[in-house]
Amino acid sequence: MLQSSEIDRRWSSIQQAIGQASQTCQSETGTPSQLKDVIQKLDRESSRAQQVIQSHDENRIRQCVDDLEQLGDEAKRVCRNQAA
Repeated sequence: MLQSSEIDRRWSSIQQAIGQASQTCQSETGTPSQLKDVIQKLDRESSRAQQVIQSHDENRIRQCVDDLEQLGDEAKRVCRNQAA
């Protein structure tokens, strides 16, 4: 497993990217509502994930990462469907 400092560094980068995506989706008028919804869910889940990471409970962390990954996959599907 990664060192705590490395997890914190990576998590900080992920949170920053999610926050930027959330702000962009909300400020852009042409963003599909389905994408806005998914990004908002991702933003909320990332806030919860911070608490889970601090718990150091590996099972909860894995589940949380899986949940975030599913939301990320959903956002990609929405983007692909919009592009098609």
